[in-house]
Amino acid sequence: MKTWFFLLAVGVAVLLADSRAEGQLAGGNQPGLNAAMLQLFRDVPYFSSKADVRLEEKGEKIPTTMTMNFSMLNGNVRVELDMNVVRSKQMTTETLNGLKQAGLDKLVTIVRPERKTATLVYPTAQSFVEMPMTKEEAADLQRPYRANKTVLGKETIDGHACEKTRVTLVADTGEKQEATVWYATGLKGFPLKVEMPQPDATLTMLYREVKLARPEASQFEAPAKYTRYSDIEQLMQAAMVRAVTGKK
Repeated sequence: MKTWFFLLAVGVAVLLADSRAEGQLAGGNQPGLNAAMLQLFRDVPYFSSKADVRLEEKGEKIPTTMTMNFSMLNGNVRVELDMNVVRSKQMTTETLNGLKQAGLDKLVTIVRPERKTATLVYPTAQSFVEMPMTKEEAADLQRPYRANKTVLGKETIDGHACEKTRVTLVADTGEKQEATVWYATGLKGFPLKVEMPQPDATLTMLYREVKLARPEASQFEAPAKYTRYSDIEQLMQAAMVRAVTGKK
């Protein structure tokens, strides 16, 4: 199951550290936005929360951690990430300073499956780019899944009584994704904590300050006053100019 959003923001940071001269973006992914993960919220029409993310990669002693603002509305997703809270071996002081100078230290990712787009918004730079999904990516987000659940026990997570459950998500292609999910009984069965193994890593997400209220629809649109770039390369080139000249 393709995780095409996985660690997009950190990918930008690594790119700035390693390829300043080119100003190119090779692409990457944002944590917690793969098709299987989003299937766990199919019975939650809308919510907003904070999400503590922990990515433990095989062979790495130090995990990557970060806290994001995460919200959903009828299948649309918004994730806000401040690079200052990312803890990773790639996120050096030099890299973070470079991001700040370029106005890329804050990132909002908006996913609109019905439009088949992902929009990257940089609030500090007041700029954004709308990226079309490939046919494969769009199909991956929209394909049906069957969820097989086995309750493993009861645990308390962050003060909430939860049912610890093993979940096997089976796509119509036959692909499977295993996860351990803690469903909060007092929050209408909200998946408060998720542990999901990846081929080379384990992703854990803990949701805090969950609000089961409808977010404003405007949060899932790029601000009209921001500068729109036709592609990510143009946006990155403009960011590199800001970093070098200091001009906004």
